[in-house]
Formats: sequence, C-alpha cells, structure tokens
Amino acid sequence: MKLLLVLLLSTIVLASAARTGGRPKLRNFASAADAQASMKQMQQMDRKALFAEWGAENGKAYASPVREAAAFAAFNAAVEDVIAHNARPGAQFFKGLTDTADLTWEEFQTTRLMRPANGDALTAQAAAGATQVDTAPAPKPGRKLAQTVPAKWDWRALGKVTPIKNQGSCGSCWAFAAVAALESKALITGTKFSGDLSEQQMVDCVNTAAGYSSYGCNGGASTDVLRYVKAFRATTEADYAYTGITGTKCLEPSTSAAAAGSITVGGYKVLTKDRATIQAAVASGGPVIIYFSVQSSFYRYSGGIYPASSCSGTAVNHAMVVVGYDFTGPTPYWIVRNSWGNLWGTQGGYAFIEATADSVGTCKMYSGLIQPLATTATASAAPATTTVVAAPKPKTVRRPCRAARC
Repeated sequence: MKLLLVLLLSTIVLASAARTGGRPKLRNFASAADAQASMKQMQQMDRKALFAEWGAENGKAYASPVREAAAFAAFNAAVEDVIAHNARPGAQFFKGLTDTADLTWEEFQTTRLMRPANGDALTAQAAAGATQVDTAPAPKPGRKLAQTVPAKWDWRALGKVTPIKNQGSCGSCWAFAAVAALESKALITGTKFSGDLSEQQMVDCVNTAAGYSSYGCNGGASTDVLRYVKAFRATTEADYAYTGITGTKCLEPSTSAAAAGSITVGGYKVLTKDRATIQAAVASGGPVIIYFSVQSSFYRYSGGIYPASSCSGTAVNHAMVVVGYDFTGPTPYWIVRNSWGNLWGTQGGYAFIEATADSVGTCKMYSGLIQPLATTATASAAPATTTVVAAPKPKTVRRPCRAARC
C-alpha cells in the first residue's frame, strides 16, 4: 500500500512538473531569477507531491504517521516562507528547501545550535589560551591594502579545503569548525595526513573531565580542540569514526595504519576584530574560525549574500570557518564553510556573508576569531585518557545544557 502511495505521489509530481515547465529547483539558487523561477513552480505544484519529491531527494523516512504529519506541517510552513521571501524585490539572499525543511525553527535550534553565548567572553577565553595574539594593525583600507592583500581569495580554488561534512543532530559545530580549519592548514603547509580527521575524538575527549569547557553534543569551544591537538594529536576519521553521540568514553587513538595520517598543531593565533585583519589573515595564513549568531532566516539560506541587516541577536550560537572572501563587488563578502552538509547553503555547503567594516561583523561573526598555527604529521599514539593533563582553566566556563545543542 505504501509503495502504491509513493508511486501515485511520484506520478503527481511528474504531472505537476510537466505543467509548470520542469522540475522545480528546491535550493542553491545562483541568482534572483533562478530563485523566482523556482518559486513560481512551487506555487503551482501540489504541496503533498512537493513534499514527496523533497523527501525522496533527501532520503526522508518517518517513524510514525504522527511524526510524518508534523514534518509535513513544518515543510508546508517552510515552503510558504521560501516563496514569500524570494518574491521580495531586491532580496540580497535567497531561501530554499534544505534537508532540514521538515524541522521547525525551534526543533532546529535544539539539535544544531548551542545555547546563546557572549561573544566578548568567547574572545577573552580564546585570548587566555592563545599561542599568539595578533596585535599588529592590519594595513589600512586603500592603496596600501590593495597592494599587500588580494581583493579576492578562495582556498577552495587552490585545493586547500576538504569536502563539506555534516554534524547531524549533534551540537558539535565547534569540533567540526576546528577540525576543518586544521585540515586546511595541513594542506596549506604540506603536512602529510589522512585528509579526513576525526570530529568524534573531539566530541568524546575534549570535555570538562579533561579540564576543558566543552560538552560534546551539548556545545563547546573550538579553542579547546586546538589546545587538545597541540597537547596530543588529532587522529583520523578511519581510526575514530563519527557517531554524533555525546557521553561516549574517550578512546585512545590507535597505532594502526589508519592513525598514521594524524597530526598535531603548534597552537592558535587570536585575531583582532576588524575586516582588514581577517582579510590579511585568511589570504596569508589560511582559514579562520568564527562564531556566529544564527537567525531563523539563516537555516534556510540557499544563495546570495547574507546581509548584516538580517541579524537581530546579541549572542552567538554556532561556529563556522572563513575559507575565502570577495571584496571586488558592491557588497564585499566572506566565503564561509558550514557543517550542515552539502545540501545546505550555496555551492554545496557554503554561505556568502556580508563582510562589514565594523568591529562586530555580520551576526557577531568577529567574536573569538582564531586561526590554527603550523601543523605537524605524527603517527605516535596519544597518551591514555587517564593520563591527560588538565587544560588551563578558561576565564569563562559554560555549564552544560540539557538539550542536544551546539
């Protein structure tokens, strides 16, 4: 019976698509015209058929009819939101039906985001454990800056960024951001490693029991990861696979061939909070880890430049990585790597975020700016978890939250 229903809905989808001039594009819009064409097709399609098509594309299966009904209600609201937003004249960014379109904003917050944190406190915490603090002023905007720092830079184009990953329903963005930055740094410096380091190692081992301020799937600080890797090492995904579950005992990385591609890091640098400093740091030293205040509009982001005017929050609740920038157009923007999979955002998991010239940044993104220092290849085992030396106490320690948040 269920198979017949799927076939029926698929037939409706095809018929609807035929009437509207083809299958609608659900996300990753390259332009306003692209987004508006999709919007018109969505408006004409049967909503149940659209839900079935989206579900098939994203591999969705629900445990019960009740859960499926709730998912459809959230999806229906998402479609209305996407249509209304993309119809706005002069929209700077576009929304789409990402793979979490069946979650309400409240559900999304409790599974992907950390509880709100103070950006200034994170900046102070980062400085307290930093190996270096960038106190030298960046070149001032103008001819001097143009001569010393490129107006456009993208580490992806240079092959120094690893594939996008997905943190799933575990609030581990802090671990994913740090590991992504480490992987890029290793590629940039020519450090031989596996090409895929373990986030689960950080979720399991970088916690309050070891003297850090992180809580696994309940959130954490990317600085903790870099301090841990400096003291010990980051092992490989093959050696310590991702489960997206917190509370698992920290396992000692093995000495097997799978762990031969592990690395250590020389620490991290804290950057001053201004656009020119970040621009120079990205172009000369590699990707930079940022904290961000995710708003309800951002979790459906699917293209365009996300503007500073979209933010109203005063705290940060997510971590990402700046891998490049483009300051050649009327609205300068950062190229930001996320950890919500390659079905979110633009160009397969990225966001273009307005690069403001103030000391705050779009959605507080100039908070706690850090950049890994040089990496070193190692195949030696890390100390057993019972002998881990307690990390220096950070100035601000967040209490663990009850829900699974980042």
